[in-house]
This record gives sequence, structure tokens and C-alpha cells, in this order.
Amino acid sequence: LAFLSIYRRKIKMLFYEDETLTEEERRDLKSTALKNSRIFNKFFWPDFRTYPEIELLSEKLILIIKQLPKFEKRKQEKKLKREMAVLLIDLYKNYLEDPHQYLGFYRNHNYYVIKRIEGTKKAARATSKYTGTVYNPCSIGRTIINTVDCLIELGYIENHKGMRFSGYKKGRVSRIKATDKLIDLFRTSSINDDCLTNKPTTENVVMFRDEDKNNTKYEENEAIKEIKDLLFKYNDLLEETYIDLNLYGKPLEYIHPKKLPIKVNLRNKYYRRVFNNIESEDGRIISAGGRYYGSWTQQIPSKLRQRIVMGDPPEETEEVDFSTMHPTILAAINGFAFDTDPYEIEGYPKGYRPLFKLILLVLINSATKDKALRAIEREVRDDSDYEDFKHLNLLTVINNFEKAHQRIANHFYTGAGIRCQNIEAAIASNIIRYFTYNNKILLTVHDSFLCQKKDSYLLQKIMISAFKNILKLKDIMVVEPKLKIVQKDSNNIYLPNAPDLNLRYKRWKEFNKQIQFKRVLIMKKKE
Repeated sequence: LAFLSIYRRKIKMLFYEDETLTEEERRDLKSTALKNSRIFNKFFWPDFRTYPEIELLSEKLILIIKQLPKFEKRKQEKKLKREMAVLLIDLYKNYLEDPHQYLGFYRNHNYYVIKRIEGTKKAARATSKYTGTVYNPCSIGRTIINTVDCLIELGYIENHKGMRFSGYKKGRVSRIKATDKLIDLFRTSSINDDCLTNKPTTENVVMFRDEDKNNTKYEENEAIKEIKDLLFKYNDLLEETYIDLNLYGKPLEYIHPKKLPIKVNLRNKYYRRVFNNIESEDGRIISAGGRYYGSWTQQIPSKLRQRIVMGDPPEETEEVDFSTMHPTILAAINGFAFDTDPYEIEGYPKGYRPLFKLILLVLINSATKDKALRAIEREVRDDSDYEDFKHLNLLTVINNFEKAHQRIANHFYTGAGIRCQNIEAAIASNIIRYFTYNNKILLTVHDSFLCQKKDSYLLQKIMISAFKNILKLKDIMVVEPKLKIVQKDSNNIYLPNAPDLNLRYKRWKEFNKQIQFKRVLIMKKKE
């Protein structure tokens, strides 16, 4: 709350141009404001048949910018309309998330260079971030820079040029955001906020990344098609499901977990899978990871997840967690099962469990002991959850942890964590597949799952079955997983008649009816 108060005060001082500020203070405040940003999202491509309001607004602005001398003519009118729609949608979504938030926008033409895919006549976007058309489904080219410049000149976009810092490889990309003039256009265009979702497209529902976290090309085989088919069905079910956070009248815009405030956007409820390409000891590139990412339910702390409601009408949920999943998998790989909690070490009180959980996760995801120590020290220093451990000699604690877990020490400092994530994701897929094909609602937060309270017992049975099946499939010793039902505290009692929740639910229901009606009309026209 203190951070948010200071941040808002700084924003206010900046935008009201306080005359008492020196030039240096004003520059510092501007730098603080521009840090509140995210990268321009070029993945969302609207269906103009379902959302004709977006198409009309795009056409209206295109007619205006065509009158400007700096406007560059396009060979394809459809491409211009597509660029404009993608840009406008992300500007408006950004405003709805936070009116003071900026979009990071690349102005380097090389970022949008078109190259040919080898062996085909098909064009691909070859950029430092998105290689190949698979990561640029809307085919956004460098002409979007001219579109942005035209909207800046007309006063629809606020712009702050990027810069490259001397002596550093990286600089700061330009920042843009919608002005009040553009927001007024959105409000008069009858665009329903609920249509601005982040539902992944065919192209970006599965992503592969290298060790530098850059997206890489991949060949679509039967396994990838199967993964995509499940994700499409799962996201379609989520699209038809009402999911909300019962905060008893408190605003959704800012929720404060461990560090900085988190912006909760209830429209971002969809999932994609992200795989990591890593090099094996024999030089082969293998894919690991594969976790489910994207939903706002993953961004909030556990205590707030207890307040999630979903269904039509909304019902209370229950969260079931795989307890000690990664150490259990590592032990099974080595052919044994833990008799006691691996996060409890002899000689240390039970209150040290969160610290030992952190230590294990860092050790199996780090390349060296030095890197692991630095990562743990940084986390303990910066995270208030580890306040009680700041006085400890962490190197000694790590050494004692290693001695207590000699049986799985062969996995430390090897990057085994990413392989554990791959097994974890395979288990999650089995659970999601069962619930999706039985038309039951399920949310995943990696190794924990939320369902409607009435389905809790079924979820526990499926979790145990999926865990054993995947271990057996991967020729790993089959062990009994430990499950934990997340207990709700007295402050998280479900209130079905909360006025803000009822209002959002009615709005969602009305919007859902409109979309279903439009889709029926589209199908009839096709027939």
C-alpha cells in the first residue's frame, strides 16, 4: 500500500507539472512513470465478424490518417486494417489494466524484417524476439511504425522515445499509451470491454524458448498437434466459464502480494504452454518444461486464490496441491520414496520449511553452487516472507541441506528442475484432459489445481491416478503422491451475494448471450 501511495503521488506530480520541481527531479519522476510498462502484444487478432465495432473504429481512423502527408501507402488495405486493429486493441486493454501504464514499442525496422522460410515461398517475420510466423500470427510488419507515428501526430497516442545507454548492450524501447482523445473514441464506439481477451491463437498457444528465453521455431508434429487440440478445448471451456475473485467490494485493480502491486485482469484467464529447448550432454537439443502459463489466477498469492469463484452461477472453489512434488519425483528417479517431509531438516525447527523449499528449488535449477547461493541470498533479502532468515549464514544452511539429502544430491546444480517441470506438466495435462472432456471446470497453478468444491474428491482421485500413470510411462519408480487440501482461513468465507460480484456476473452473462447469438448468425450465413 505504501508503494502504491508513493507511486500515485509521483504520477500526479509528473502529470500536473509541479512548478516547484527541479529539472533533475522531473526527469527522475518521468523515469519512474515510464518503468510502469509492458511490451506491446501483437498476438491478439479479433474476429471482425464477432466484433464489428473494432473493425468500424479501425476504418474510421484509417480514413483520418490517410490525409496526413507522412502516411505511407500500403499495397494491401487488409494489412493496414489488421495493423490498426491490433494496435488499438492493445492500447485500450493497456488503459483498462492501468490508465498510467505504458506499452513498450520497438521502433527498430530490423525488428520487423521479412525473410523467407527456407524451402517455401512463405514469408516469415525474423526478429530478435519472435522468429517465424508462428510467433507473429497477425503478420505485423515495420509499417506499423508509420501507423503509430500518424496517430501520434493526430494526438491519439502519447509517445516517449527510447534510448540506448552508453556502454550497455540494451537500452530502453519507446513508450506509448492512448491519450484521452483516443479513449473517448473507444467509449463512443460501443466496444464491450469483455471482448478484449488474451485468448491464445492457433500460433502462440504453444511456445518454445531457448536458454536466453527467446522464442524459437519448431516443427509441428503429431505430438504438438495433440497438445494444441487439448489447449483449444480447454481454453474454449474457460471462455464459456465465469471466473471471478470475490473481494467483498474491494477494487480488483491492485492486489498486493510479496513485492510490487499486481494488476488483475479477469479477462486473462486462458492458458498456453511454454517449452524450453536445452542442450543435452551429447549435444542434442531436447525440449523440457512445458508448463501452463497465462491465467490471472497464477499471478495472485495463495491466500487470494481461496476467494476464486467460478461457474454459472458462480460457486465456491477448493484448491488441492501436490505436496513436495519435485523432491518426490527426484527420489522416484533414484528408486526410493521419502519417509518424512523432505523440507524438514534435523536440527532445524519446522518454521524453516519455507526456506528449505526455496533452497531445493534453487539447487535443482542452478548450474553452480555460487549461482545458487547468490540467488538464495537475493530472494531472502528482497522477500518479506523470509524476514526471519536474514540473520543466517546461508552457505552453512545449504551445506547442511546437502548433507541431509545425499540420496538426491546427484540432481543438484544440474538443471534437473526443468525436467521435473516437464513431468509436472505431463501430469497436469492428464488432469486437465479428464476435466475438459467431462466438461468440468479446472484451473491449474503448476502443481496445484482449483475446482468447484463439489468436484474436490474427484480431483484428488484423478491427481493420484495421473501422477502414477506418468511416472510409469516415463519408466520411473511409481510412488504414492502426497496431496494437500489448501485450508481456507476465516477471512475467506464465500459471500454469494456480494454486490460487485453480482454486477460483474450479470454483465458477463449478457455479453456471453450476445456472442453466442452472433456466432449462430455467422454459422447460418456459412450454410
